[in-house]
Amino acid sequence: RHGRLRVRAGSMEMEVDITEAAPPKGKRTTAKAPSRKVQELEPPAPELKIIGLRVDEALPEMEKYLNRVSSEGGGTIRIIHGKGTGALMRAVREHLEGHPLVSGYRKGEPFEGGDGATVVTVR
Repeated sequence: RHGRLRVRAGSMEMEVDITEAAPPKGKRTTAKAPSRKVQELEPPAPELKIIGLRVDEALPEMEKYLNRVSSEGGGTIRIIHGKGTGALMRAVREHLEGHPLVSGYRKGEPFEGGDGATVVTVR
């Protein structure tokens, strides 16, 4: 722009006159277009462990997990929240109530974690 060139070296940046810029040294190579690799994601795990998180930390994690499970075709998952004071369990179940991606949920059976887990059917 206006016969000036912006040059960056590390975190330093300066403008120089275009006539002061030297052509690149060494062998000239043709630029290759960057190859695009499709990263295959593993299917989501059948359970989400949020034990020890506060409600305000756990609900966004659960929401991301529900979205991912739904985008992968849905299914039955288990959210492991633990028993503790019951605050996280109540918050999880209240959040699932009427959730558009959830077709149903129930407390875990004894072999699934009992009251420390919630089993969810995701659309």
